[in-house]
Amino acid sequence: MTNAIGRQLVDFIVPGSRIFVPGATGEPEGLLAQMALVPELSAGTTYVQFPIGGLNTTNFSAWHRDARVEAFFMSPALRSGFAEGRVDFLPMHMRRVYDHIGNGPMFDVVLVQAARDAEGVLRHTFNLDFLPAALGNTRSIVVQENPEIKPPSGAPAIDEAGLALILEVSSPIRELQPAPLDRAAEAIGALVAELIPDGACIQTGIGAIPQAILAALSEHNDLGMHGGLIDDAGLALIHRGVITGRVNESIRGCILLGLQWAPARSIKRSQMRPALYLSPQITRMRWG
Repeated sequence: MTNAIGRQLVDFIVPGSRIFVPGATGEPEGLLAQMALVPELSAGTTYVQFPIGGLNTTNFSAWHRDARVEAFFMSPALRSGFAEGRVDFLPMHMRRVYDHIGNGPMFDVVLVQAARDAEGVLRHTFNLDFLPAALGNTRSIVVQENPEIKPPSGAPAIDEAGLALILEVSSPIRELQPAPLDRAAEAIGALVAELIPDGACIQTGIGAIPQAILAALSEHNDLGMHGGLIDDAGLALIHRGVITGRVNESIRGCILLGLQWAPARSIKRSQMRPALYLSPQITRMRWG
């Protein structure tokens, strides 16, 4: 074993471990890259993740012949492992995924990406969707402290006393580029935007149609956003002063989200927005 980080991880990851890996922009990419260099860490290990195609591209089942994956979404990266019978696809409602992660078999390790703010406080970064459920159902927590990024100003702090290991590993922000818009998407976006009044609180998904709707809202006023995620189009409305949360009754002046993804330039701009809060409540409440 030649990898110093791998030597530290070997004390916490033993053959047969069950490991939760955050997906989307919360994936601790630098830590995973180091783990991949130590195949014995994955002997008999099961990795659990909610991967997003095009964003999360690690096939954990390829790390060792006895490694397995439990995935709630399928992605191109998992295709070969699925064909070989080493990827278990668990399709279920996102609200049920949260319960499954929090109440299912206990994890031996939860991996977390974190970063320090200007005051030196260790905080979560860009994805809290299912992570709190996993953190409440694990024996140990291993953190990648990423000096290359700064956490969103509204990200929760992490209690360092409860961590098994903090490893400083640099890796870039995980990016998702906007989908291209065609005329049909733009036409749909314009029609939907006409139905949304000033002051409305909105929630959107990902893809060309949601992006087109958000783009068509550029002249609206004082919109709120209370949803599972925000992407480049939503961040653009914040910067333009369209999404303010000013008339939201429950979280006045705040934008409450579970996940943030966008090109790196937009994420870096949003780090200075104190009204943008990441909260796991979104995933728990979204579907009752």
